[in-house]
Amino acid sequence: MENGGSVKNSSDNIQFVIVTGLSGAGRTSISHAFEDLNFFVVDNMPPELIPKFGEICIKSQKKINRVLLVLDIRGGFTPDELFGALNELTKMNIFYRIIFLDASDQVLVKRFSETRRKHPLGDKLILKDAIEMERSLLAPIREKATFIINTSKLTVSRLKEMVAKTFADIKQNSNLIVNLVSFGYKHGIPDDADIILDLRFLPNPFYEPDLKQLTGLDKKISDYILGHQIAVTFKEKLFDFIDFLLPEYVREGKSKIEIALGCTGGQHRSVLFCELLNAHLAAKNYTVIIKHREIN
Repeated sequence: MENGGSVKNSSDNIQFVIVTGLSGAGRTSISHAFEDLNFFVVDNMPPELIPKFGEICIKSQKKINRVLLVLDIRGGFTPDELFGALNELTKMNIFYRIIFLDASDQVLVKRFSETRRKHPLGDKLILKDAIEMERSLLAPIREKATFIINTSKLTVSRLKEMVAKTFADIKQNSNLIVNLVSFGYKHGIPDDADIILDLRFLPNPFYEPDLKQLTGLDKKISDYILGHQIAVTFKEKLFDFIDFLLPEYVREGKSKIEIALGCTGGQHRSVLFCELLNAHLAAKNYTVIIKHREIN
């Protein structure tokens, strides 16, 4: 499967977004967010009908060109059925992305308990086992997803804000999305990172009384860190490394990559270099989504 859809000919300018994930992880909330962006939202369309709907979109002469398809495990689809349908979209030159909604087992159990809803796989299974089975069934889709959004700590308003910003920033013809994440090692390593870069060797503004309370978004922090030759050298080597690497990922058919940059607290060095790398990649026309985990 060519994850991410075809980008060779987007003359019809049709964009499909496929949303799936764990029950209770926020599919209804994200549907409302896409409706606010004027997407045509379809809930629980069987995978075998997706190519037919793609044909309808093409024949609509751009009246239907932004589509959100929400897939629920209760619809009985399998990952192979979905991938087959998406391959048909690729042949039709329809651009697509997959969003997978995730959440911790503890949060999902709490949400089902609070709403008193029944899990779609809960007829013969206790809730915890049903969640585990659904996670296993959907694992192949999670692996192919363009975006993985963990909603465990997200409010509905924050989820809507993320959707609005992400899909306003995406370039229709971009064939690789780069997720940049700054983080602090003392708070743990990001779960979904493809590349993790440790910046703790760089000079740390934390030990400067006038800089401690600032972040890598402040010019004083930039001036301090880049005032050291080791940081300047690292920046040059980092840009060279990423410039070499990303086209290779594109050639392999990868549609997204997450690069995590970490320092001790996730406030200064990692934030600055995420911003520097963001500007560098945006200038090369990559679609970049940036998140400062510890200061957002």
